[in-house]
Amino acid sequence: ETSLLLYFSQKFQTVAGAGDQAIITLAILEDFHIEITHGVFWMMMAVIAILGAALVYRDYYQTKTESRYHNRLLSQLKADEISVDEILALEYVPREIISYLRQTGILSVQQKNTIIQGSSKIFYG
Repeated sequence: ETSLLLYFSQKFQTVAGAGDQAIITLAILEDFHIEITHGVFWMMMAVIAILGAALVYRDYYQTKTESRYHNRLLSQLKADEISVDEILALEYVPREIISYLRQTGILSVQQKNTIIQGSSKIFYG
């Protein structure tokens, strides 16, 4: 499990990119002779930093919650608390569950061979 500090350091470029946009916006405003005070500039930077940090935290929390949900589904499947049909009826089947079903031989994925003749496709397999 990724620690929050490591996750923030990995996502810092997103927040830094937003700060760069603020500096570019300030430069454009100065080109049009529209000046803002240092207090307003730093307030704008603080708002951008807070919004960026909130977005990074939200992404971290969603990833962590999604991972817990996938692990719980997989453990329920292994303990026969949920059937394969119920798993496959879900709108989204996690990659870990597909891998587990393939490893146990419950699910088999085969690729269809395709021959292209002219403008039509002929499938066999």
